[in-house]
Amino acid sequence: MRITTKIINNIPRTRGIHVAVRLRNTPVVTTTATEAPHISPLQLYDKRVEEGKLKDDPYQRKIITSLSKLHENLTAYHPPEVHIPTIAELTPKIGISKIFSSFFGKNDASPSPTQPFNPDSIERNPVKGIYLYGDVGCGKTMLMDLFYDTIPPHLSKTRVHFHNFMQNLHKRSHQLKIANKKQDIDVIPLLAAEIATESTVLCFDEMQVHDVADAMLLRRLLMILLMKHHIILFATSNRAPDELYLNGIQRASFIPCIQLIKAQCNVVYLLSDRDYRKLKMAKQTPTPLGSPFYFGQTHSDAEHEHIAKWWDYFAGKKNATPVKDYKISVWGRELTVPIAYPPKVGQFTFEEICGSPKSAGDYLSLAQELEGVIITDIPFIESRDELRRFITLIDALYDAHSRLAISCQFDFDHLVGIEKSSEEGFAYSRTVSRLSQMSTPEWIENGV
Repeated sequence: MRITTKIINNIPRTRGIHVAVRLRNTPVVTTTATEAPHISPLQLYDKRVEEGKLKDDPYQRKIITSLSKLHENLTAYHPPEVHIPTIAELTPKIGISKIFSSFFGKNDASPSPTQPFNPDSIERNPVKGIYLYGDVGCGKTMLMDLFYDTIPPHLSKTRVHFHNFMQNLHKRSHQLKIANKKQDIDVIPLLAAEIATESTVLCFDEMQVHDVADAMLLRRLLMILLMKHHIILFATSNRAPDELYLNGIQRASFIPCIQLIKAQCNVVYLLSDRDYRKLKMAKQTPTPLGSPFYFGQTHSDAEHEHIAKWWDYFAGKKNATPVKDYKISVWGRELTVPIAYPPKVGQFTFEEICGSPKSAGDYLSLAQELEGVIITDIPFIESRDELRRFITLIDALYDAHSRLAISCQFDFDHLVGIEKSSEEGFAYSRTVSRLSQMSTPEWIENGV
């Protein structure tokens, strides 16, 4: 059983990668081609600047020095062989206490959560990865893609948005337990082995940890991937490593993972005062229909007119007959879309999509099922739970390159009543940057 292909297949993307992928409105394809695999990141950056595809940025150019050093180290790198554990090896031998000790990392050479992690105690990989962090929209993803496109061709690689990766990891873990009729099976070593088999270089875009289940799973997974299989990690994030999972439940158990990331990656801060998403938006002319975002009085004629015109645009025809209570399958259960014209568009009120408990899996399935989403009646948001759901929803739609139209009482800078210094407030700043890009004509027409 192989995990990486199954996980990655569920994630819509637009860039060529080294495993099977699913593109929106296209069948599953497999490609091993990458752009310019025999040149360095700096050479590729210079080429794209010369072609006018990128704007020369002195801050980004400094970061490329680190990318080029890692690229050079990878030219002669060969990972160790990967042992795929059997189901018998993954079944606890001494009952429930073994399960908990395994979950919290007392096996697979992982340190105990009650003991401080000593990076000097592990067998160091001679090649360090990169953890690149900085403000929203400053070009971190572009730099990671630049590196990804120049990885030496003898190395397998995967590039994936971290949020999607974790959700599909949980899903695959559940599938393995069901398939083997063993709820107590420790699937993490198997998942790690399969990932290592498929990918020597693992690139995570937008790494962030908010959920305790994600934190504990990621802790053990990275311990095995980096310490045992010597996978090379490249991650981008808005947070410094020491700020990951800040104030989270059982955070002390996650600290060894942070220390390991710092030991096995060069931590690089991208200092830039530019938000390229907003700059891109400012340069573009409005669509003939105007902005897909309405700010003003809800339940008004102006709002109804706004929603009606974007419904017709997303549907591709006027007066498209909607399907009421359209069902989307999510991990064996159903998500109801109140009004839909599948697969073109679905419509919710904010209360319907964010006002009650929803999982990230709900939003990922919605983004994969429908090309466009309309959200109406977004109020002033004071609930942290509702804000977290809204952030997760926008992340899922952004990663799937979905179209979006909304109606709000207030503009995005005045929509949220939660302090900016909080975890939710920090994440919301990234959401606002993404929403800016999603309102551009280029995004609405092409999803970019």
